[in-house]
Amino acid sequence: MNGPLLELISKENMTPRQKALLPAIYRGRLPMYRLLREPTHLDEFDWENNQNAMLWFENGSLLCWYRAASFFEEHDYCFMISDADESSHKFFLECAVHGESEAKILETVTFLWSLQQLEGSRTRLTVSQSSVDDADYEFNFATLQPEQLARILDANPSRRFFFSQGLWSPEQAVVLTSRPNTTDLCIIDGCFENVAFAFEDDGTAFVRELEKRKSSFGTLCIDVDEGKIPFSRTNFRRLFELDVIDKLEIGILVKELVLLPFSAKAKAVSYKIRSDSMQPTEFEALEIVPKDLHIKFYVDAADKEWDALPIAFLNRVTALGDFEKLSFLIFRRGQGRQRFHAKKVEQVAKALLRAINANPNLQYLNVGSTLYEDPKSCLHWDVQPLFNAVAAHPGIKTLVVGDYPSGNDPANYSLLEALLSRNRNLVVLDRKCNRISNGTSVDKLYALNAFYNGSAAFGKEAATLRQSLVGTTMVESASRNFQYTSLLLSKNTDVLYDLMQCLNLEDLVALSEQTEVLAAISREPTERKTKKTRTGKESA
Repeated sequence: MNGPLLELISKENMTPRQKALLPAIYRGRLPMYRLLREPTHLDEFDWENNQNAMLWFENGSLLCWYRAASFFEEHDYCFMISDADESSHKFFLECAVHGESEAKILETVTFLWSLQQLEGSRTRLTVSQSSVDDADYEFNFATLQPEQLARILDANPSRRFFFSQGLWSPEQAVVLTSRPNTTDLCIIDGCFENVAFAFEDDGTAFVRELEKRKSSFGTLCIDVDEGKIPFSRTNFRRLFELDVIDKLEIGILVKELVLLPFSAKAKAVSYKIRSDSMQPTEFEALEIVPKDLHIKFYVDAADKEWDALPIAFLNRVTALGDFEKLSFLIFRRGQGRQRFHAKKVEQVAKALLRAINANPNLQYLNVGSTLYEDPKSCLHWDVQPLFNAVAAHPGIKTLVVGDYPSGNDPANYSLLEALLSRNRNLVVLDRKCNRISNGTSVDKLYALNAFYNGSAAFGKEAATLRQSLVGTTMVESASRNFQYTSLLLSKNTDVLYDLMQCLNLEDLVALSEQTEVLAAISREPTERKTKKTRTGKESA
């Protein structure tokens, strides 16, 4: 078992430099620790209980946790490592690193970023961000050596990396795209107008290395201001020809490039569209390559024709009819609170229902807002017609509806219960991707449906094995519940017929007699107990 990780440095044992670093705001009382051993994983640090503390490294650099970082006038490198689970708000690490030299700071940063997360967990690393004082501090990635970058990426392949600044060299670009495992890379905007993520060669080495790649790259997100795309036009177009990207996430594009994401060969595409960036007629004959498509429309609700572009898209989805996963979300553009006109919402909803009915291969449907968008800006649907369409759909297994039930009737789950009773393959999620349930009747429906789907799987087994499986399930799981029994037999009527054919009258009589004997035995202890209790009362 590992021993203690941190040791408090007493003021008497501090070096002159350590004493000089103590912030005056705490009168020199801000605790400073040193490592007693090398941690094995990120979660060994007790981040929550060390939010106002500092950690001294042997190379002379200093890690300042959370609020402690705000006591220094200069923030050399700020970053945040947090839980990637959208339903969690736990922050693992939020801090700044200081040091006498850039090389020592980068050494410490590389060490911290290379600490492994716990197995099964997913985290995200956001660079050059600190919520301590609502400021953003530049991180120059040109000083991060390729071998350091490789170590960081390889330590936690499932981590989502958010990079927003720095001039990246071709050597660094090759490291990003050539990892043996998949990568989850997000290129985003920073807070400084004059600083952005950029490639020295306009992304040529990055794209060329991806073109040579044989295995899946993972996820690539490019969500920057229209004028800050770090690729040349030619290199950017080449990205959409690559089939090694599992998921391609693209932010709002200029009109010249607005149709590119619909031609992407990535396995899945997520795309933001501003309503004034294209015309509805552009969807009429558009070939949409991705069958796993996540679209967010940002519209001006005050515009009388705000619904035209979303409806045109849905009409094209209806005409093509070959989608497997679809996210369709509409948000208000800007800071206004203009309400969506009810008649317009109704027209969009009708187009959505047509699209659902026209795509028999659809397995996943998301029409609810996401965690990172303001739910008040999202268009909300009347769930009853939506639930009716999904209930009748043969393929949909996952439905994301945002917040349900309605705030006007928070205890009413009747529509969801009716939906789950009709479509037994379905799971319904909220905007945090949590399964929607009231904890009682809805949970029972999910359990019943799981039994139903499990019994349906018997059909894939050999006939003799199916007889055994059905018989065992009848005895152990379904015999005491009529709903379970009827569901099991409805999916295995041929097995029931075969079993009945194998039984003769004598077998049935013997089975009946055995059942009566077993029933009498099971009743006997209860009857004795009841009689004893009654006798005791009488004698009393």
